[in-house]
Amino acid sequence: MTYHPNTTRMRQENFYQLRHDLKIGSVAELPVVIDQLNVEYKRRKSLDLELENAKSSIQASFENLISPNFNKNPEITEISKNIYRVGPIFKNLPAIKNHLNTFSAHCRSNNLPFARPNSMNKYGVLLPKNVLNTDELTEFFKNLFCDKSIENRFNFKLDSQRVFTVEYGTGKDSDLDLHFDDSELTANICLENEDENDGKLFFQKRVQNGEHFDECFFDQIENYAIVHEGKFVHSAENSQKNRMNLIVWMRDSEVRGKLCKMCGEVPDLSDEPRFEYAGGFKK
Repeated sequence: MTYHPNTTRMRQENFYQLRHDLKIGSVAELPVVIDQLNVEYKRRKSLDLELENAKSSIQASFENLISPNFNKNPEITEISKNIYRVGPIFKNLPAIKNHLNTFSAHCRSNNLPFARPNSMNKYGVLLPKNVLNTDELTEFFKNLFCDKSIENRFNFKLDSQRVFTVEYGTGKDSDLDLHFDDSELTANICLENEDENDGKLFFQKRVQNGEHFDECFFDQIENYAIVHEGKFVHSAENSQKNRMNLIVWMRDSEVRGKLCKMCGEVPDLSDEPRFEYAGGFKK
């Protein structure tokens, strides 16, 4: 579905899937959905300015930037085609967890717009660069997977990112439905998981270069990342106990400048102010 505030165009091949996903019984119910989309459109349109203003307030009330201390030689295992398990990631994992938990509590208690990381997750926080050095996260994974001086696993430039936490467990999110990421490459780092039998990552069947790959499940192991292309459709199984993940959506402005993966069209960029890396697009 490609949404605009005044018109909504729907690709025919996606129509019945959309009806099923949104539980629309008939076309007559679409106006209700359009109203909901209008509300979400307005929220997102003002979100960048709200985030930028809130980022300025953090410098006064939460001026505590932390840099990750990376394990320079993590183990890398290809667990399915173009899906990798990497780790251990952080040498200072307890400090990272404590820092992010403190920031999450700060956002909730002060009603800051960082307190909901995306439209699918209700619990977690979006991380601005003055709270966590997100450039270093991207550089770490870029060196592991896109550096042409070593085995070049992915051909992405990776010049920006969107980084956030997601939190699961009692009183929080329990699972995450099927989706793909707004990224070229995603690193899903498990920071905490009280039960490694819970919250498994599920990847749908897929076809790459004519080769078929079956659906698969992977455990979420503390201080290990699962790295995959953002276009892979995946979900997170139910978590009964506490689990927190750090999600790094890494982006390539050259790739997304040709085609927006969310709407399937050539980007038409506005001049309005955008928060930090503006969705990975560059004019």
